[in-house]
Amino acid sequence: MKIQNAHKRLFSLWGYIDQQHNQLINLKLKGNKILDIGCGYGSMTEFLRKKGYEVDGIDHDKEVVLIASQLCPNQ
Repeated sequence: MKIQNAHKRLFSLWGYIDQQHNQLINLKLKGNKILDIGCGYGSMTEFLRKKGYEVDGIDHDKEVVLIASQLCPNQ
């Protein structure tokens, strides 16, 4: 599914839901190094990095990775 405006998505209701999922996943993690496979726009990768994890995100869609690098330039 292609998102027309990833910025709007991440700051809309879907972005809010993403944050809820990220927080639930954070509770289940063990260790400090995380590989986010299928990271999409990088919201979870960035969330976990801000929580102090050492995170690498990968995705097969190069266009999505480009958008993620714009949305979260610290990745």
